[in-house]
Amino acid sequence: MKNKLIILLAVVMVFAMTVPVIAKSYSDVSIDHWAYEAVQDVSEMGIITGFEDGTFRGEESLNRYQMAMVTARIAEQLAKGDLTLEEEAQLTEIKEKLAEFEAKDNGVSISGELGVEYKYEDVNWDEDRDDNRDDYIDEDLADDEVFVNPYAVDGDQIYSVERYFQETADFDITIEKEGIRADLELGLKAIAEQDDHQEFVVGDIASQELELDNIFATVTTEDFVAKLGEEQEVDLKDYLFFEAELDGITVEAGDYWVGLGQEDQDTRHMLARKNNILDLPANLYVGVEDQVDNDRETVVAVDTEFTMMDLDWTGEFATNDSEMENKLLRVGVAKDLDLGYLFSLEGNIEQTENFNGIKYDDDEDDGFEGTKKGYDFRVATDVDKVKLAVLYEDYEYATEEEQETTLSAEVLADNPYSIYGVNLFGNYEYKLDSEEEVRYVEASRALDTLTLTGIYDYESDDTDDKLVSLDYASEMDIAGINFRPQLGVAAIRDDLNEEDYLNKKAGLEAAYAMSEKITLTGGYAWADKEHRVDIPGEMAKSYAALDYKIAADASASLSYEEVDFSGVKASDDFDVQSLTADFKLRF
Repeated sequence: MKNKLIILLAVVMVFAMTVPVIAKSYSDVSIDHWAYEAVQDVSEMGIITGFEDGTFRGEESLNRYQMAMVTARIAEQLAKGDLTLEEEAQLTEIKEKLAEFEAKDNGVSISGELGVEYKYEDVNWDEDRDDNRDDYIDEDLADDEVFVNPYAVDGDQIYSVERYFQETADFDITIEKEGIRADLELGLKAIAEQDDHQEFVVGDIASQELELDNIFATVTTEDFVAKLGEEQEVDLKDYLFFEAELDGITVEAGDYWVGLGQEDQDTRHMLARKNNILDLPANLYVGVEDQVDNDRETVVAVDTEFTMMDLDWTGEFATNDSEMENKLLRVGVAKDLDLGYLFSLEGNIEQTENFNGIKYDDDEDDGFEGTKKGYDFRVATDVDKVKLAVLYEDYEYATEEEQETTLSAEVLADNPYSIYGVNLFGNYEYKLDSEEEVRYVEASRALDTLTLTGIYDYESDDTDDKLVSLDYASEMDIAGINFRPQLGVAAIRDDLNEEDYLNKKAGLEAAYAMSEKITLTGGYAWADKEHRVDIPGEMAKSYAALDYKIAADASASLSYEEVDFSGVKASDDFDVQSLTADFKLRF
């Protein structure tokens, strides 16, 4: 699409971020370079100019001054006016074709989004950090350059060295015909990644074909519901399937449920559930983990739930071998008694002998195995908003025996006490035999733009903190600019180590609407936290963004972020620079 809209937003905002582009031929840029046409188009529009010595310098990093210059020129171009007639016609043509397709009454409707995105990100940390680098690497991302930010101003973040130009297409398709409904979510992308020398290693971006990125489909009929896709919620016994989500296909038809999933290249899962077997209040479960090397684990389980003699009964049996030598057996009974207060009584008996469930990770020894024999009994009641409970446990494990009585009281955070405008909640737990104790109380009071919070957090031999914090958050408009300042300070007393700490944070974000279509946003956030964080230290973050609403269904944005962290230990130091540009068209 060789028009001003795409050149300006899909090319300028992308390629201009990586190079100080040329306004004429340059001695170090050949005509067959993959970005030659793009930088020519950008130069003709006057977005940026070249260097005085006539060079391109395509492998140099973009500095702040260059970024400010490019951003200002882009904003100037965007602010010149609305879409041209040609651009309006192209957007209208796309909508008309989709409307014409849907108007044929073929039971198919399509919506979605097309886009391009550019990102350049650098992460640098102290060389000494290599010694303890495993503490920061996120293994799930399988990238040596990826690590988890140990402390962030605005919560947990994952930083990685990402440099790419990406074209995306997301479609939502619905098909309804003859009693069958199919919903399809389809994601496509073509991505060109950059190596450490800032060169796109995939090749000519314009020639890249879209590849399937993600797919999720649901087919619904009167008889069954079938789902295909990643991260499907699975509600089964955790010794049958340790994960909470399944990547694969699931089918539910009446009392039957079946799931097939692929955890990785070597591991497959086959899961099944049949409710009300033989028309009885009992359910049958089967779980299979199949390894490529023919290492297969199979677990079969049955559970039940019914009422008899005014008691609520539960039962559960599981085994992983046909001889039933390794088995799990649980029986539970519960009853509610109204003695002025409503008391909940519950007891459980378990007889598990060397049972091995399907493990999630053999190295971590996760899963169900070993011996557990004994019983427990629990009495609970609610007194106003306080949940009171007494739990007695008497169990024999494979290596030890344990008898414990636990007293507990809890006021939930979503149902706190309110006393003179102060919200109060927390929990208390005490184990009589081991004398382990947990106390947590939190009180807060909101006063317009101020929030005062007090926390008492105690756990035997682990935590003994007293915290008082004051947070300020406001919003105001001055000269057409929306300001959102934030301040916070927390004084902490660690009685366990007899130390005092002070956590501080501050931030200011400003947004300015240059027009109905263009908004500039910028901000600065700072924090210095000494305690109650994974890694103490000082962090500063500055960021700026330009958002352009081209039309009702088209938008573009440009953003830059810089983060600097100085840890108490020098080996924790790191800094991040991130630049992102994108263009999106919805239909």
